[in-house]
Amino acid sequence: MDLAGYVAVINERHELPGDAAVELRRGQFHDVVLTATTAYRFPRHEAARALLPGRAAVLAILAARDLGFAVPAPLAPPDADEPVGRCFLATTRVPGEPLPAGSTHDGVGAGLGQALAALAEATECVGNLVGAPEPHRWADFAAGVERELFPLMSAPGRRRARKELDGVLALPAPVTPVLVHGDLGGGNLLWDAGPPLRLAGVVDWDGLFVGSPANDVASVAATYGWEIAAQAARSAAYAGEILSQARQIRATFALQQALPALRSGDIARLDDGLQAYRARRIGR
Repeated sequence: MDLAGYVAVINERHELPGDAAVELRRGQFHDVVLTATTAYRFPRHEAARALLPGRAAVLAILAARDLGFAVPAPLAPPDADEPVGRCFLATTRVPGEPLPAGSTHDGVGAGLGQALAALAEATECVGNLVGAPEPHRWADFAAGVERELFPLMSAPGRRRARKELDGVLALPAPVTPVLVHGDLGGGNLLWDAGPPLRLAGVVDWDGLFVGSPANDVASVAATYGWEIAAQAARSAAYAGEILSQARQIRATFALQQALPALRSGDIARLDDGLQAYRARRIGR
């Protein structure tokens, strides 16, 4: 659906001012219509639509806590009976702007370390809503890659993927599972330039789960590099093995993009995720 279509749906329940400036940002799981003060999240697929009520409940709790950064606060429960294209969650718009990828500004590592610590502390209050840690998370992921993505790869690509999957399959279960954002990087981290520089908000909580903080450290590294990721891990008081585990997880990010893209029919993201595996292009 295009921006005009989404705005028409929003106006049925949340009439926008006629002169409101709106923009559309497309993601892998949601399209987001933004105004100056509000974000309207539209699930792109049925699986994302089914998760929306639960995620709204979690966001309401997190937004009410003092995490040290802002979280989108739901303005009303989503209408879970509406289909994809009409179901949306209206939240407050979080302030701040992303930093350039690879940024080495003073304070980035410490700010992200504080965010990791805040997520761990919030586990007790929302962990039951997110769900228990999945004991077979990596085994299920590896099985899906082998079954669905391996046929799209060249022989060298399958060998590369096999090595990456073996790395995460060997990871130990977290001793103390914590709340994991699931994509703690890129445009999901919004900053106030200050001075001093400050993490102002975190958005896009679609991938939330309970597990190892190494997953979020890996996302930090993907955006800002391993030096910043190491600073964040130390600032959050995580031991050195978390960084080692994060390296194994980071190696699977392209596969983590490609598998849900294949399942949702997002050919562009699938092709992008499989580039390094010499996958043949499909759906063209």
